[in-house]
Amino acid sequence: AKELADATRDQIVDVIKSKAIFGNIVRLYGRMTTGMAAVLGHELSHVARAIEIFDPKENNFYRVIEH
Repeated sequence: AKELADATRDQIVDVIKSKAIFGNIVRLYGRMTTGMAAVLGHELSHVARAIEIFDPKENNFYRVIEH
């Protein structure tokens, strides 16, 4: 699990540096571990306006971080 979280952090750095998501609402969906979701939420919270995570049971996105 730590390896997946570390790989997630390594891969999201380039997206953050590109400033492609700066000030946007980011929606996370798809299969990921809790650690991966936590890493993405933390790293993206510095540049995104808000982060939403999809709940397939509810078929809805929920805002989990907002600035």
